[in-house]
Amino acid sequence: MKKFDLWFASSTNSYTFFESGAHHEALLDKDAKLIWSVSAKNYNEACAKRNEYLGWEPYKPFVDPE
Repeated sequence: MKKFDLWFASSTNSYTFFESGAHHEALLDKDAKLIWSVSAKNYNEACAKRNEYLGWEPYKPFVDPE
């Protein structure tokens, strides 16, 4: 399982979501706050859980071409 973090910045009213420890924090707005974390097998599963948490429509997973 991997851990994913959801950040919210009130200055831009925006969410950012990525895998924990991915060192993307430099890309966040200065006022971004960690608001939620989730464990999931992969990014698509994490996004489905994120959308459910936020009350958004179901996530439509990205399918990698083989």
